[in-house]
Amino acid sequence: MAGGIAVAGLALLLLFLLRGALGYPLVAVVMALVGLGMGSLAVGSAALMGATPPEKASSGAAFEEIAYDLGNVLGVAVLGSIASITYRLGLDADSLAEAGVDAGLAAQASQSYAAAVSIAREHGLDELASRATASFNGSVVLTSAVGGLITVIVAVLVHRLVPRGLDLQSDE
Repeated sequence: MAGGIAVAGLALLLLFLLRGALGYPLVAVVMALVGLGMGSLAVGSAALMGATPPEKASSGAAFEEIAYDLGNVLGVAVLGSIASITYRLGLDADSLAEAGVDAGLAAQASQSYAAAVSIAREHGLDELASRATASFNGSVVLTSAVGGLITVIVAVLVHRLVPRGLDLQSDE
């Protein structure tokens, strides 16, 4: 279980380490490794349910679902906030205005990458598209690094806390 979680965390860190080569093939491989590694969470689910007495199975399942959903929500909230803040800091409206981008358009572009690309196409603002892409890529890389570190720490905790020799097939 810890090994799978570690694979996911190390894959995210790989995205940070290879940030200069950020492109679809690298991102696709990293996301595939994250998905593969996180598949080990099924082992955690089986361990939790296997350790739960049959008369308390519904409570065990509810606890498992709450923990899973809470982890998802916190992950999206924290990592999404980091990505958003990083994108906005990288796409400074003042520097865009100095580069000839209207202040109103620059403010709109700082709200999302999709808005920035759309505005750049509509108004022929190559500088805006270039800066928005660089800012978006930087936000993805930094967010991956933070997510990777958190995931590797979780893998270490799982390695230390899950009992050695855990057998999911025994009836004991």
